[in-house]
Amino acid sequence: RAACDLVEYVRQRQARGDWTVDAWLQLAADVTAGLAHVHAHKMMHRDIKPENVLVSADGTAMLGDFGLARD
Repeated sequence: RAACDLVEYVRQRQARGDWTVDAWLQLAADVTAGLAHVHAHKMMHRDIKPENVLVSADGTAMLGDFGLARD
């Protein structure tokens, strides 16, 4: 399975019937860790939405689309 955005990832997991609270919590932890990293470097993403959260094949969530980011 290739990387996809959060919307597609949730659809895929729901279709397989393996979407859990633990999966939500892990994704939330990944996104907040990414935001903490961005903020630690004195930047703001400014466009957090499900389409800008990318989920890798191993289920790790990452922030994408820094087009509106500011120092």
